[in-house]
Amino acid sequence: MLLVERSDQSLSGAQVYITIADVPYTKDFVPGSVIGQDLEYCWKPDLEVKKGAKIYVKIENNTGSTINVDIVFEYETR
Repeated sequence: MLLVERSDQSLSGAQVYITIADVPYTKDFVPGSVIGQDLEYCWKPDLEVKKGAKIYVKIENNTGSTINVDIVFEYETR
C-alpha cells in the first residue's frame, strides 16, 4: 500500500486510519509518512483478503495546507 501526495508534499501531518475485513491495522491512527510513498519502503501487509471483505482507509488532513492523496494498492493473487 502506498500513499502518494500529488504535489509531493509531506504526509507527516496527515492522520491515517486503516481497517481490513473489520480488523483495525492502526492503533487509532498513524502519520501518513509511515505508510510510505516508495514500493521498496511502503507498508506491505501479508494478509489474505477474502472476496467481499471491506478495506477502509481514512486520511485526516492536519498538515496545515491542502493535500491531494492517492491510495495505491498492489495486490498479488495466490
